[in-house]
Amino acid sequence: MLDYEMFKEVLEKMLSNFILEKYQGYQVKIVKRHKVNRVIDMMEIISEDDTKRAAFPSFPTRPFYEFYLECGNLQRIFQSITEKLSKEMEKCPSILEKMDLGKAGENIILTLVNTKQNKELLQSVPHRKWHDLSIVYRWIIGKCEDGFGNTLVNHMLADRIGMDEDSLYKAALRNTQRMFPARIDTMNDLMGKLLLAGVISEEETELINFLNSNILAEHSMYIISNSDNTFGAACILYENLLHGLAEKVGSDLYIMPSSIHEMIVVDASGDPDELARMVRDINYNLVELEEQLSNQVYHYDRSSRRVTLASDTLYKRLENGTK
Repeated sequence: MLDYEMFKEVLEKMLSNFILEKYQGYQVKIVKRHKVNRVIDMMEIISEDDTKRAAFPSFPTRPFYEFYLECGNLQRIFQSITEKLSKEMEKCPSILEKMDLGKAGENIILTLVNTKQNKELLQSVPHRKWHDLSIVYRWIIGKCEDGFGNTLVNHMLADRIGMDEDSLYKAALRNTQRMFPARIDTMNDLMGKLLLAGVISEEETELINFLNSNILAEHSMYIISNSDNTFGAACILYENLLHGLAEKVGSDLYIMPSSIHEMIVVDASGDPDELARMVRDINYNLVELEEQLSNQVYHYDRSSRRVTLASDTLYKRLENGTK
């Protein structure tokens, strides 16, 4: 069996020969890339035309290595990758048609990431701080059946579309609310919808059971996300959303980041540091590292309409115990 470093070398060489034969003007590189919360090896297809580079496929290599360790068949891995690569390359022309730099500003959205965990990534992208988190921007290139194509807006892309951080923020706040309307569910309502649709996952079941068996069982829990349930934690930045919920609940709120996709909100009673320990347990045991947001808890004051940090957990670093 090959070790991981040798596997990457062999895979890059095999794929380079494949690309050279089937696609003229492209090459394969395995490089380290800063992604949300982590640095990973990415297999990237690069065009000789740099203006098209963002439109072409890239895949993390580690899952393919884990598959190789299971099956022990390098040729099977190679075939799996080339089949996936060919399908993605067929999509490229339609994606390129949607990459209109002149209209990019209409499709920039904002998302939240952990500042400390993404220190190096944030050096390469326009952003603004929000407590222990940072607001970053994504360009939604187009939606499809299995999600939507998007790319993180780095400094080079921001320059090309002629937008500074302030203009990105104003456009993104407006666009995100339009493209991804907020959704607020009670835990019971959400459970009912998932069961009715037959789409509740094992992870969601574990999370709901964990919450119902913990101190939050005494509270009315609300789940804040968006219509796509993707990057939905940023909904707490929407104007008047938290105030409307606080008025409905009749108290200030505690906000707990269960992932980058949603927030759990309860009335502001109890010990926020105890809630923060619970959030850390959820993150460590139930949430993949790339989807974790923070181990902190936030307080919303409905009188001042301000969000502040309510906790000061010792566990500021994000970790992953699920693997």
